[in-house]
Amino acid sequence: MHFDWQTIIALACVAAALAFLARRALGLFGRQGGCGTGGCGSCPSKSVESERGTARPFVPLDLLEQPRR
Repeated sequence: MHFDWQTIIALACVAAALAFLARRALGLFGRQGGCGTGGCGSCPSKSVESERGTARPFVPLDLLEQPRR
């Protein structure tokens, strides 16, 4: 069987996308709680959030832009 270079690149892209989706699916269904998943609440970020009441303050976009020279 003869494959040209475009077919090989396309198959590699499809394989990479499938690997990415499989990894995301396993990570989503494989978690049993813990830090970052809303499990025990013992993460440092969770305790800071509960003390302040909000996860992160809102910063307007115009404050983040670099001034033009």
